[in-house]
Amino acid sequence: MADALTSAMPYHLLIVDDQSDIPRIIEREFVRRGDYAISTATNPTEALATLARCAIDLVISDVRLGQHSGFALVREINARHPGTGTMLMTGYRSPAYRQQADALGVFSFLEKPFPVETLVIAVEQFFQARLAPDTTTLPAPSGETERAARRFKTASVILVGGPPIPRPLDDPFADFWKVAPFPVAKTT
Repeated sequence: MADALTSAMPYHLLIVDDQSDIPRIIEREFVRRGDYAISTATNPTEALATLARCAIDLVISDVRLGQHSGFALVREINARHPGTGTMLMTGYRSPAYRQQADALGVFSFLEKPFPVETLVIAVEQFFQARLAPDTTTLPAPSGETERAARRFKTASVILVGGPPIPRPLDDPFADFWKVAPFPVAKTT
């Protein structure tokens, strides 16, 4: 687990994923931007210990954390650290996952793979919403995340979570899958 030691950074993010490459990719991008301190954890126990030790603004967690659940982690964060924002990411496309995330008040739910820029935009939207005059409820990210992600060519984008998963063109859940513009392969 790596902890950011610089308290001069305006925002402190905690990335929770049991695969070490995902937090490294995300951490590298946010450190490069210079406005974020980053901590990482590989499971909910480490994440909760970090939250008890540090003031974390936003937790970005995978849904599946080995034997653990990102949803359970969000429930604990909501109970113990109600001022901390949460985002979830997953490689498992499920409308039930999205509904559960919405029910828990997760700010953003991203489906892997996604360009790291999509996450950056979602994080920026989270902090913009938090700084808005009326912050009684944080609005869900708008289609702006998807529109902004389209500005980036896939050749120059770092994907978080691996290659795109092909899905049928007549997918009845197409609206649930929209996070970033990936080519869709027709399956037979």
